[in-house]
Amino acid sequence: WAGTIAGGGWPLSYSAVDKRWKTEKALDPGSYSYKFVLDEKEWIADPSNPRTMPDGFGGQNSVLTVTCKPG
Repeated sequence: WAGTIAGGGWPLSYSAVDKRWKTEKALDPGSYSYKFVLDEKEWIADPSNPRTMPDGFGGQNSVLTVTCKPG
């Protein structure tokens, strides 16, 4: 996975209206594992997502399931 934006990571922007960080990407249906990278060095699971799976390194990845096609 890309640990930096320059390396292909997806940047997040903060919405003061929604009071949350977000990005928009079209994803095909399926399950995706992910982590957030803070300051391009600290990898963390999504604290707002209870769905996780082992990351293979003793930690957890967050899991997102997409059920419809982008449109």
